[in-house]
Amino acid sequence: MKRQCIDSNIYIRLSDQTPRDILISLLEDEGDVLGWEEELLIYEAAMRIDDLPEVSIRMARYALKGLVRDGVVLREGGLIFLKD
Repeated sequence: MKRQCIDSNIYIRLSDQTPRDILISLLEDEGDVLGWEEELLIYEAAMRIDDLPEVSIRMARYALKGLVRDGVVLREGGLIFLKD
């Protein structure tokens, strides 16, 4: 019973994240000092968005454009990484 409650809480928490939150989380938690390749980052974020694949990729792509525009992440040499 307790395990089921924990699993459902984790699922709810992950599904509440916006595409922007997912991208930032990937860059913080799973990124390295070299950053992510742009298409790989978009693909990984899209896999975590609960929608149709085409819609998820579009959402991740627009969220990444917003992060670059807002100066939260940097794009350098085809790699994406968080701004310090």
